[in-house]
Amino acid sequence: MRGKNVEALSTLLALCDTEIDALKDSWSTILECISRLEYLVSSPAMTATIMQGSNQISKDAILQSLKELSGKPTERVFLNCLNLPSESVVEFFTGLCSVSAEELKQAPARVFSLRKVVEVSYYNMGRIRMVISSPDEVLLMFLVWARIWSVLAKHFILAGSHDDEEIARYAIDSLRQLGMKYMERAELANFTFQNDILKPFVVLMRSGRNESIRRLILNCIVGGLIHGGSLKPIDIPADGTHDVIEHYWSPMLAGLSDLTSDPRSEVRNCALEVLFDLLNERGNKFSSSFWENIFHRVLFPIFDHVRQAGKESSVSSGDEWLRKSSVHALQLLCNLFNTFYKLAHNTVHPSLTFDGL
Repeated sequence: MRGKNVEALSTLLALCDTEIDALKDSWSTILECISRLEYLVSSPAMTATIMQGSNQISKDAILQSLKELSGKPTERVFLNCLNLPSESVVEFFTGLCSVSAEELKQAPARVFSLRKVVEVSYYNMGRIRMVISSPDEVLLMFLVWARIWSVLAKHFILAGSHDDEEIARYAIDSLRQLGMKYMERAELANFTFQNDILKPFVVLMRSGRNESIRRLILNCIVGGLIHGGSLKPIDIPADGTHDVIEHYWSPMLAGLSDLTSDPRSEVRNCALEVLFDLLNERGNKFSSSFWENIFHRVLFPIFDHVRQAGKESSVSSGDEWLRKSSVHALQLLCNLFNTFYKLAHNTVHPSLTFDGL
């Protein structure tokens, strides 16, 4: 590395400060340069390798310049993403997650950009606001955050599945904290977004084979999103006779039920298994009245699509797949009912049938 390389990097970072709106789809390349800069500064051996042939005075000067660039100039790049327009901020998140994915493949894996993903996510929560005067701006806000969360969720699934347990734990706990923060915002407290928050946990729960990681995910869902109050209760009775904590389970269980009909097969399968895992794990703490809600609002709706398909003369390949998979769901349902018979035996009305299965 020579002085001209340092000057080029300095110019690039300056452009991120002054011409931020013009960079658009260049963010992936820029963030890759920042990642390499951090690696050089934090790895003396690598610094020595790339500066072979330079005299000591030149080496010291270049290293000092690199350290200075890795400080405030680099931090301003991440802070300034607050000023990016909607389309560009999605590009920024996409580029940062892409660079982080490459860092996680290295040996040893690096988490510089993963930490920046978390930081930038917190920085940009200020974008979430209720815009009463303009419905179009409200819609745009939701669309932008749906795209951002889609990018984040995929990356946290990748990081949460990492072979290094420490990295996986960091990613999952960061996902929990971000999910809780997002759902504290009144503007995002809707059922659809709650489902979006749950999806990466569902995928990680079923794909993970490490029992300690699976317990961490379960604790994140139960201890963080439910007991922490991030998942909002629905249909709380006016008389307050039900345990309020049970109503924090309602949106999550209903969300998992809804995900069993997701277009993606891996999500459908994961949601089904996680739903019944949670019910078997926590069901002994639910009241009989809450079990009634679970059967009628969470479990029976799983079979609605199959029942409808059974009444039609022609069955598509997708419906046929659902009919076959529903056999497994019915087995899980029967096992669940058998396990919690004393609590749930009064919840199933005699007129209910599964003639469509």
